Amino acid sequence: MIPDHIWMKLNEISVQISKLSASEGDRKTILRLIRSVIPYDIGVFTLVCHQKDGEKCFVNRVIESDFSREKASRMLDIINAQGRSDYLSWMAYEKEPCCIDEKEMLSTAIKTTNTYYSNVMKKYDVTEAYNFSICGNEMCLGIISLLRTGAATTFSEEEVRMIKVFQPHMGSMLLKSYVEEAHYFATKRQERFKTKYDFTEREMILLDHVKEGKENKEIAQILHVSENTVKRHFNSILSKTDTKNKYQLLKLMIDEKMIDEE
Repeated sequence: MIPDHIWMKLNEISVQISKLSASEGDRKTILRLIRSVIPYDIGVFTLVCHQKDGEKCFVNRVIESDFSREKASRMLDIINAQGRSDYLSWMAYEKEPCCIDEKEMLSTAIKTTNTYYSNVMKKYDVTEAYNFSICGNEMCLGIISLLRTGAATTFSEEEVRMIKVFQPHMGSMLLKSYVEEAHYFATKRQERFKTKYDFTEREMILLDHVKEGKENKEIAQILHVSENTVKRHFNSILSKTDTKNKYQLLKLMIDEKMIDEE
């Protein structure tokens, strides 16, 4: 049973988490907030990158511990070097939040065959660990690993319940952060594209419709202008980009990352 004063603390932390982002500094702050109610020796917060081919990979890990900066950096290098032998890889493909403790990983049978155990767990004397995924919009966005070393106690049912309180708040925070970041970079790309080719606002609006596959007649109807006006602006765009037709223009927009290449 979680006492009332701990519930109040969990609520306070959840509110703080909702105001943070996916930045390295903020993720370290989240690990410290968790540590204030759930003791651990090493905390690792990993982001999940979703690639176009459907594959997932781990990126931009941060660590919270009492290690020196050099020792923490070495540990992250070792973890990053594990690649697909990382035993948490399967969690990145789960659509809903999930948790896994290390009882199986730390058993004798696994110890003898798992390279992650020998390269990471054994090296840093990890004796207890709990990992949980952070999801949003049916995607795994990140994974947090809480590790205890030496003669540490196991993670209690109460501590696991606390973790599950934080999971949805972190999922909402990461999803919001990703959406804002994507919008920011899309806006920056659009600004650079406009400046590079000296496009007018009207031409940028026309380009938005062109990359959606609309023809001149449809664009004219949407913008409430004549088809000749659309053609005039389109010819200006071709001239500025030194392209000869719509297909070359679309290829240019893909190269400039104004359109996602499927």
